[in-house]
Amino acid sequence: MLSALKEVGVIIKHSSFDALSIPKGVSIDFNDLVSIKASLSDITFIEIKSANQ
Repeated sequence: MLSALKEVGVIIKHSSFDALSIPKGVSIDFNDLVSIKASLSDITFIEIKSANQ
């Protein structure tokens, strides 16, 4: 995932998100960089904060 983001010019730390939201019906092969890159616009990156952060 981070490699795919880097290839399209988005540099983030692995700690920058906690979860992913992928729309129903969207299929991504996370072992295939081409599949990941093709689906990046469908993925919502989610950061979860606790009350004490």
